[in-house]
Amino acid sequence: MAASEYFRYFVIAGLFNTLLFALFFLKRSRKNVASFYLLVFMLLMSFQALLNAFDTRAFFVAYPHLSRISWLLPSLFGPLVYLIVRKMTRPSEGLRGSDSFHFLPFVGYVALLSPWFFQAAASKVAQLRNFELHSLEDFGYLNQLSILLILAYCLLAMGELASHKRRLEGHFSEIEGVRLRWLQQFMYALIGILAISVLGFYGRKWGIPHLTNIYHYNYALVVLLLYWIAYKWATYRGLAIELPEEVPKRAPRVSKYARSGLNETTMDAIFGNLERLMIEEKPFLRGNLTLHELADRLEVKRHHLSQVINEKTGQRFYDYINAYRVRELKGRISDPGFANRSYLGLALDCGFNSKATFNAAFKKHTGKTPSAYHHLKKKEV
Repeated sequence: MAASEYFRYFVIAGLFNTLLFALFFLKRSRKNVASFYLLVFMLLMSFQALLNAFDTRAFFVAYPHLSRISWLLPSLFGPLVYLIVRKMTRPSEGLRGSDSFHFLPFVGYVALLSPWFFQAAASKVAQLRNFELHSLEDFGYLNQLSILLILAYCLLAMGELASHKRRLEGHFSEIEGVRLRWLQQFMYALIGILAISVLGFYGRKWGIPHLTNIYHYNYALVVLLLYWIAYKWATYRGLAIELPEEVPKRAPRVSKYARSGLNETTMDAIFGNLERLMIEEKPFLRGNLTLHELADRLEVKRHHLSQVINEKTGQRFYDYINAYRVRELKGRISDPGFANRSYLGLALDCGFNSKATFNAAFKKHTGKTPSAYHHLKKKEV
């Protein structure tokens, strides 16, 4: 059996499993806007893969009304990816009228392609019989525009993820378990597949050897990605608290807390109580400490405590807590009583939940990697 036949069976299986996923989605109780957009994206991507797998003269002559559908669907991919990420990171936002703005490119594509879509089947078949000439039109300006559109929306989605990470750092002392890293991995994979698609697209357009062969088969990666994202979505449970919106960076600093009602004296009192609590009780040793829990301990409002930390230290909650953890760790490293303990073991005792978080925080707050710091300490001895 030819490789193209295996590829077609694989794509058909992918579409079949996507339909099963759709039924699973419709039956489960936990439905939200993000999962709806994800479902639509998966179905359209699976159908696009199917059209590319059967991109032959015989197929489109038999089903002429399916021709050029593959030109139209990419105008939806970028907006859907962006909306999936946005609704995942802002679950309270729900379905908004402004979401429809992102589907304007699709409306434009429909308008441009409508002369073809409304042709009679016989007229389409007459043109499709010259399949080589018709195939060259696949590499025209519209499909090149689709590449730019998808890339632009992928970059917007990455911006949403970066914004989400900053909001998490304002409320959690350990963010690895809640930062939607799998969604970031999905975006990296999607951008990687897009890069491969671009190589295949222009390789086919310009007749570049070897690159022409990946034009259709890159959709095998798409099907694998759809399996992966379906699994990740099915196992995702969401955050226990709703994160507030992030203030745009361009806004004046004073406007962020203009309506908080805290004066300097009150802020000083809260910060003094916070510092005493951190020094005397060391709540930062708990790896899953949150802003909400610390605010309850101090009997202050969560957004007031966030304001105090931001204004008094210039740090988000995440960095403020990790600075104490690093300070505690440095103290234990210098203590002979802990001489037989590894840096990682001590880091876990000090509240860090992973080696990656520990390494990043240590480098950020000391300017050195843990190994470089260890080497320096050995020299001092």
